[in-house]
Amino acid sequence: MDVAGAPPLTPILLLYVEVSVRNTASRVAKALPRVAVIGILSFAAASIAIPSAASASGTSGRTLGCYAQWYNTYFKGVCDPAEKNGYYQLNAYCDYEGDFHGDWKHKDKGYRGTFDDDDCTFAVTGGYIAYAGD
Repeated sequence: MDVAGAPPLTPILLLYVEVSVRNTASRVAKALPRVAVIGILSFAAASIAIPSAASASGTSGRTLGCYAQWYNTYFKGVCDPAEKNGYYQLNAYCDYEGDFHGDWKHKDKGYRGTFDDDDCTFAVTGGYIAYAGD
């Protein structure tokens, strides 16, 4: 007995242990690339899904009574009412594409309603109204 009363290992038992360890190492080595690919794909899918969910809707601050409003991919410029005569422009921030800068639209003092709208392909993350005077 070699260790704390245990009988010595026979050559057959040693061979079994060695083969078992090699087979386990081989299975682990084969499985690692699959696990890595699944992990990378899961991370990529989560990264793509997060921006859309995080930017569902919102409203900008007011610029002389007008503001930008957005819902997921759609956005619009609204006056309620315009406080001055002049040119108003809708601007929106789009994910993964160029931002939107609308045409300048002349609105009279007191105008109420939507004056411009559009869509982003993936998601709107914000917007604002610019004013250029009359």
